[in-house]
Amino acid sequence: MGNDATPSRTRRILLAVGGTLLLVVVLAITATRPLVMNPLLERVLEPLLGGPVEVRGATLRTPTLLTVETLTLRAEAIGGDAGTVLVLRDVAVTFSGALDVERVVVTDALLRLAEDASDPSRFNFTALQPQSADDGPPAGPP
Repeated sequence: MGNDATPSRTRRILLAVGGTLLLVVVLAITATRPLVMNPLLERVLEPLLGGPVEVRGATLRTPTLLTVETLTLRAEAIGGDAGTVLVLRDVAVTFSGALDVERVVVTDALLRLAEDASDPSRFNFTALQPQSADDGPPAGPP
């Protein structure tokens, strides 16, 4: 009876460990895909850049390489095409440690500087409102 219980218990332990490892692998694969990465990056970048950000095709390729197909920054107060301030395509961000950015490579960038038709002193990029840190300078570039 003791011999019959031991293989059963060992089998249960192996199934539990195998199931846990499989769950971790599936979660890691899912968490690094655009479905998860796009909204995560948008929430992080919007307060830093001061306007709505749309991220498409963000994937964590390795623990030190993040790629983004398209990143678009808009000025919320300005509608239409003039509201688009910056479009970056094929971005690769390399990390050297725990979120320390080592290098950023951008294949294609479009910077649109649009003047307001009714107020010549107002431009689309001036409508960006980066979040400031404790009355200091803005936390990120506009």
